Amino acid sequence: MANTASPIGFKYSACSLGQPLFFEIPRIPQATPYSYTSILSDKDNRLFITNDKDVYIYDGANTQQVKVNGKPTLAFDGHDRIIIAGYNYLSLLTHNPSGGYTNNQLIDPSANSFPHQITSIGFDDSKNIYLCTGSKLWRYSEKPIPIDSSNQIITIYTTSNGLVFYSVEKGFYCLNGNKPQ
Repeated sequence: MANTASPIGFKYSACSLGQPLFFEIPRIPQATPYSYTSILSDKDNRLFITNDKDVYIYDGANTQQVKVNGKPTLAFDGHDRIIIAGYNYLSLLTHNPSGGYTNNQLIDPSANSFPHQITSIGFDDSKNIYLCTGSKLWRYSEKPIPIDSSNQIITIYTTSNGLVFYSVEKGFYCLNGNKPQ
């Protein structure tokens, strides 16, 4: 396993024992800082960086590119699972004992079974996957199941109290047994 990102300077001082204030990250191939759309960090301090078409996983020394159809979006359950979504694409990464991730393709882009751009995604407290495709809200259970729709775009937010959904039409709301409340 490669090293985690390290702070600039103060290599062996007490200042480097906590989270660094600055990271020196090499340029991600085929991406510029202006096109990054989201960055998240897993429990091993690997960075998952998206741009308008791909996901890059950076472990402090190496970069791995994950090709995604459409514009990718990410979610982390806070423990051991990361979801990557795009157009007709849904992949679940599960942390494995070797320190890496096992990839489980939930929606295979070659099958063209879900011709929608996933715009927002999240895990609820029970580790269920929820996704939005613009104005439709879905729950993934072996396949995407529509559970709500709006005249406006629905966005998923992860909070300390679970998932919260938002649309201009309905405002902020939660789900109670897959029904908006």
